[in-house]
Amino acid sequence: IRQCLLHDRKMREKCATAGKYEDIERSAEVKRLVKDIRASLRSSYGLFQHGDVEKAHQMIQEMKKNDALLPALLELHASTKERLPHYKQFFKDVFGVVGKTNHILDLGCGFNPFALPWMGQTLKTYAAVELYEKDVAVIKTYFQKTLHQTRLETHTIDLEKKEQRALLYKKKY
Repeated sequence: IRQCLLHDRKMREKCATAGKYEDIERSAEVKRLVKDIRASLRSSYGLFQHGDVEKAHQMIQEMKKNDALLPALLELHASTKERLPHYKQFFKDVFGVVGKTNHILDLGCGFNPFALPWMGQTLKTYAAVELYEKDVAVIKTYFQKTLHQTRLETHTIDLEKKEQRALLYKKKY
């Protein structure tokens, strides 16, 4: 968003004069901004997927609770693959800063929900938010297959739908 605003004088001016978002949400500039952001998200999304979602589904179907296939599953996504050798220390550092928690809201979660065994936390809720329903379906399948005790909430976000943009502000985590 920052990049788009830096390079778009009309959009900067419109934002500066608007009292609230509702005053400009139907403007051509906002529609173009949302379109550009969605295109950027779709482009970056492809950078993180190393394997296909169908392969992840197949691996989950072969898993038993805490099965050895879990590291291979995490390797299908770039962000979890790069952290895999460091997960124990990574989560120790993260939760050393934020403390013990019962709830996680993970925006652009990727395959992070599969790393729950490394988190060392007993969570009540894990809210996984991703762009595509097929990714959310894999996460749901994992939680069902492993009978995980954490309650999973999944959401897909479509930036063109106002009610979905507002979802994150309405939920209390």
